[in-house]
Amino acid sequence: MKKIFIFGIFFYSQAFSQNSDFIFSKEFDRCSDKAYSTSASVACVSEETKRQDLRLNQNYQVVMKNLTTLRQQSLTKAQKLWVQFRDANCAFYFDPEGGTITRQISAMCFLTMTKDRADELSKMD
Repeated sequence: MKKIFIFGIFFYSQAFSQNSDFIFSKEFDRCSDKAYSTSASVACVSEETKRQDLRLNQNYQVVMKNLTTLRQQSLTKAQKLWVQFRDANCAFYFDPEGGTITRQISAMCFLTMTKDRADELSKMD
């Protein structure tokens, strides 16, 4: 199961990530090493998504502080649209008739898109 999960992470990271620096936290690595079921794997991805979402929000706040009011409004609009796109895009990958692997695919979509956006915002400051 672990080999399948690791393969899944690699495969889906390549499919979803636009960033070649696809590195997650040490906590995620430790969790993944112990995940021997779909539920455990999805839980690891979910926790890492929370960490990446925190990074995204921190980076967003830093960028916002350095923008004019007009540019802040523009970034706020873009960010709201990005969240809508991410949510719709990743929800598409969860196919209730597709078996448990679709939970992992959808979860990895949320994780990679969130990490990529956090990375993108970190380069704007």
